[in-house]
Formats: sequence, C-alpha cells, structure tokens
Amino acid sequence: MGKEIKLNIDNRRTFVNLTIHTMPDSPSPKKRPWLTGSGFARGRKSQNSKFYESTAWRKLRGMFIRANPVCVECGRVGAVVDHIVRVNDDSSRALDWSNLQTMCHPCHNAKSGREAHNKDAK
Repeated sequence: MGKEIKLNIDNRRTFVNLTIHTMPDSPSPKKRPWLTGSGFARGRKSQNSKFYESTAWRKLRGMFIRANPVCVECGRVGAVVDHIVRVNDDSSRALDWSNLQTMCHPCHNAKSGREAHNKDAK
C-alpha cells in the first residue's frame, strides 16, 4: 500500500517524526517491442510523409483552408485539405490549387475508404 517514509529531523533538542504515505506504485506497462516510438513515428507513416510535413504543403494547406472553409460534400466546417487526384497517382499535382478540396473529417474518411476499396478491387 505505498511507501512510508520516516524522517528524523534534529533541530537542536527537538526530534520530529514525519510519516508520509505515498500512492501505491503502478504496475509497469507491458513491453511491446514491435511498437517503437509513438503515434506517427510508430509505423503509421505513409510513403508521402515527407511531402505532408513540408513547409510548402503546410503553407498551401493553411491558405487553402482559409479561402475554402466549408466541406465540399456536406457543407459543414472543413478541417482537412484533400487532394482530388491522389498524390500517389500524380505527384506533379500535389501542390496544384485546382487539385485541392476542403472536407470535414467524416467525409474525408469516407472518401479515403472508398479510394482504398476501389484500389484493392483493381
């Protein structure tokens, strides 16, 4: 049930006994050697990670979302700038303004799922 720490402090003729009750030690997390790092560094990186981390993309994305804040599919506030033609399919259009559209997260996830499903069907 935790640790008790007893301190004897000598202040000339007076001794003070102090007992501190600490929280119990939590069990250490299970080691999972196949997972290194956290989040993005843990293996969820795509082959386009360098592009999406680039200054050029971040600046273009910021300008585009400010100019077009509404999701093209449902009309809600958009938070994702999506490539109409995927970067994997045509990397020359990656920074092309006309190849971008604003989407909310649910619509973007649905579109990405459809693209992944259609890619597997080929």
